[in-house]
Amino acid sequence: MESSKKEKIYVNTLNWGVTDDHQISAISLNADKVRDRSDTVGSVKGLDPFVYRFKDDTLTLYFDGEVNYRLLDKMKTVFVRYQTLDKGKYRTVYAKAINRIDGYSTVPPRKDVDYPSDMPLPKER
Repeated sequence: MESSKKEKIYVNTLNWGVTDDHQISAISLNADKVRDRSDTVGSVKGLDPFVYRFKDDTLTLYFDGEVNYRLLDKMKTVFVRYQTLDKGKYRTVYAKAINRIDGYSTVPPRKDVDYPSDMPLPKER
């Protein structure tokens, strides 16, 4: 992400394990943050630790119930907001993030899956 004053911010994640079910994530001014499992200072552990949105030089981090992560880096031109939501509101924001609606994003961002033409699509819940 880049602010209107050209300050670059990176949302980095590292996943590992047989099914990539271990994750550390960090938001930083350093593009190489959490590229290695030993680089955990200022990171948060767990899958989908928060949802975020970057708009008008404001980075808003949305959390389910309580804030579980705070940025260590001090941004010069970006205002950072931490917002806790109840389960219902968080699910709504999370759904927007999965579908990349209105600038919402998951950590890491979801990728479109192109299923083979003969493979049945997953059932919706």
